[in-house]
Order: sequence, then structure tokens, then C-alpha cells
Amino acid sequence: MQCALARCDKIAVENPVGFMSHWRKPDQIIQPYQFAESANDDENYQLKTTCLWLKGLPKLITNDLPKPLPVRTYKTKAGKVKNVYFEENHGKINGYKHRGNDAIARSKTFSGIAKAMAKQWG
Repeated sequence: MQCALARCDKIAVENPVGFMSHWRKPDQIIQPYQFAESANDDENYQLKTTCLWLKGLPKLITNDLPKPLPVRTYKTKAGKVKNVYFEENHGKINGYKHRGNDAIARSKTFSGIAKAMAKQWG
């Protein structure tokens, strides 16, 4: 919060949906696939909701790629439909297999988003 409230002209705070959303609504909600080079960009053509709180910076310009399709869909015992976008053998994030709530996977900053920030705000 000290970073978000600092006295400077330009601030970008990147964080998943969570505590910061209770402070105020994010200025932009993005997904890694919106910054992928193509649908074949295995590292970036993925889903991971990321929020941006901005001060003195424009929203990031995204690409026009379609949302990735789930690799599998199933129903829970409660009847809720769940989509799975990663399989154990489908891909790794930071060298670790993505397991949904895995803290290492959740903390990944995708290179496409980082490049867009550097190019558009740098």
C-alpha cells in the first residue's frame, strides 16, 4: 500500500485479484494471452487474471487474440462447471508444474506483460 500511495507522478502496481481490490477497483484487468505474440506462444498464451492499479500511466494496449480454450472441462460434485486450462504435462510455469493454487505458479509475471509495460511505459 505504501507503493500505491507514494508521492510520485507515475505508479503501476501489479497484483492478482485480492487485498488491493478491497482498497479500490483496479484500473485495468489483464490476461497474459492479451500480450502473447500468437496462439503458438506457449509461455504467454495462457490465462491468469492480473490487476493493475495505475497513477499517471495509460492502460496497456492489448492484442486481439481470442481467449484460449480450456484443455478439459468437468462438473464438480456440486454441479458447477470447471474449466482446466493447464494439465500436468501441458506446461510449466517458472519450471514448476502448474497445480491451480500453487504459490510459485500464481506469482509468475509473464514476459509478454513485462515487455508491454517496458515498451508502452518505458
